Amino acid sequence: MVRSVNLLCAGLALATVLLACGGPSGAPTPHAIPTLSPSPIPPATKPVPTELPLLTPPGTMTVTVFFNNTRLNPNLIDCARVFPVVREVPAHQDRLTAALRELFGGPTPEEAAEGYVSLFSAATQDILIWVRVQGDTAYINLKDIRPLIPSASASCGSADFFAEVESTVKAAADVRRVIFAIEGDPAPFYEFTQIGCSPENDNCDRTPFVP
Repeated sequence: MVRSVNLLCAGLALATVLLACGGPSGAPTPHAIPTLSPSPIPPATKPVPTELPLLTPPGTMTVTVFFNNTRLNPNLIDCARVFPVVREVPAHQDRLTAALRELFGGPTPEEAAEGYVSLFSAATQDILIWVRVQGDTAYINLKDIRPLIPSASASCGSADFFAEVESTVKAAADVRRVIFAIEGDPAPFYEFTQIGCSPENDNCDRTPFVP
């Protein structure tokens, strides 16, 4: 019986003999059970957002207006130094028109508490008739501002007026110049601000303000 088994083992491949017959000693060799390494589990990843978060609520936009500030410009030493304030407004309107209407309403109570000051206030919030951009120039047609902000005729008041308005306009529109008129006529405005008609304001040409 042992001889038959040995002959059978001799006819098999060496690896099979060692497993089945246990090698020269004849003692059975236990089969090694391979150890399987678990497949690596990829770390959890956060889903990538498909849209960027909105910076403003739907249906709104931001405009930047400029005021002077008693904290940032103590004693208002520089009358023409102005600082930006961001406002949120309905998005259905023209950006430049919206910015000027926000400016002409003056600082909010919260802004005033932070030191923002202006020639403009609730008394001037409706002075804008219209604003129009032609080429590199913004034309601003105003109601008669002379009885509302008489200090705009003084040197410091005039510097503040132009700094606030022109900075606001240039933040909202790609323009180089700003020309003003009172009820369609630039001459009264530039006489009031003690500048007079000059090449810088097209010699008070009324043509761009004609409907």
